[in-house]
Amino acid sequence: MLANRRKHPRIPLDCKLRVRVGRKELYPLRCFNISMGGMCVYTTEAFDRGNKGRLWLTQSCNNEVIEFEAQFKVLWVDAVPPDTEEMCMGIEFVKIRRKHQDNLLRLLRIQGSITGQ
Repeated sequence: MLANRRKHPRIPLDCKLRVRVGRKELYPLRCFNISMGGMCVYTTEAFDRGNKGRLWLTQSCNNEVIEFEAQFKVLWVDAVPPDTEEMCMGIEFVKIRRKHQDNLLRLLRIQGSITGQ
């Protein structure tokens, strides 16, 4: 069994986001989970490992709207479940402005308390 190599704990998050890789923009995509280091996104597009892009997420939490934006790198893409067109894409955040780091931390704290994480 492989050891968990993640630096940050994942928090379940079901929300819609917009992703752009190259000239291809996808909306709405669904998030499965998120951390300070990256997220898992459901997609019907198979992006290559190493592709870079940008994402935008807006989430309402406790009567507050939290916006998050980051540049990312695709770490992996895998079919889930294996016989469907939908895939999971693991992405690593590579550049986040300070304002959006603060917003992400706030989102993780709120979602973590809601989900008991």
